[in-house]
Amino acid sequence: MSNRTRFFCFAFLPLLFISGSGLLAQRVPASLVRPIPEKGFSIILGFGYFSAQEEFTDQQTRQPLFTKDRPEQDDFGIVNAFFRQPSFDFQYEYGLSDVITVGAKLSYLYNVTDYADVLVERQDIRYSSAGFSETWVWGRWGIINNAAGGLSLQLGIKPPTGDISARIPTGTGLLDYESRLMGIINLLAEKVPLYLAFDAGYRLRSGNFVNQIPFKFEFGLTASPEILIRLSLSGIQSLGTFQTPVGIRYISAQSLERRINLVGDETFYHFNLGLTAFASNNVEFYFDYSFRFLGQQTFSGEFIRGGIAIR
Repeated sequence: MSNRTRFFCFAFLPLLFISGSGLLAQRVPASLVRPIPEKGFSIILGFGYFSAQEEFTDQQTRQPLFTKDRPEQDDFGIVNAFFRQPSFDFQYEYGLSDVITVGAKLSYLYNVTDYADVLVERQDIRYSSAGFSETWVWGRWGIINNAAGGLSLQLGIKPPTGDISARIPTGTGLLDYESRLMGIINLLAEKVPLYLAFDAGYRLRSGNFVNQIPFKFEFGLTASPEILIRLSLSGIQSLGTFQTPVGIRYISAQSLERRINLVGDETFYHFNLGLTAFASNNVEFYFDYSFRFLGQQTFSGEFIRGGIAIR
């Protein structure tokens, strides 16, 4: 765990013990699982920043970024590799009825990686790409929605979006499908409202990409009428034999040209610390810090996210 990770962990811990006097009203972020009331809407505008200097191998061990494919292979001749990805997100949901919600999410990515190639003679390399990433659209059916909690089924489709041909791809450019079961339970502990939420599903991917299980388990605590603290575990579990592992690869054995697989087959697990501040019943600001603590054939890095939600 890096020093920055420790700072965020300890900075959030005192907030878990803050609560107002008396009974607080339960607060939940706009991005959770309940359906939106008929003709209601939710707009989320966000930014993100991911950075990595390490990667997880197929044995789930850490190594410097872009070192090699497998432990038994020779090094690629890459040192001082650093990857970063600023992003901007837009999400919109609309209530067709009190139980049916439709939505879409679109992100714009800027991918940059720097490294020194010392295989023959030292060359300082920078690759970059920018563009819209994979877009998802979905419909959500609220099966249960009451004061005690909620349960929803969401079906989504990813149109052929993203550019797989870029030096650092922004998407597979293929049609994918997914189904998700989402739930939330409202609790009360010493007059402090809490919630437990889950989101788990199955993603059917096209082409040579393996199918995946995306998931998220979240705990929320209403620290004050304006502040919600969130802790969650999330990730993606890829199924089967990886065909296109995330990382750097040779295009040919005779060429120093390299390709970075940013969208491929990977497994990863995140621990997330989040804060939501409610400016009103209709406007909220959020901030999240996440670090990837375990993975297979994927980057090992940290995320910072923030934004505003209007509903």
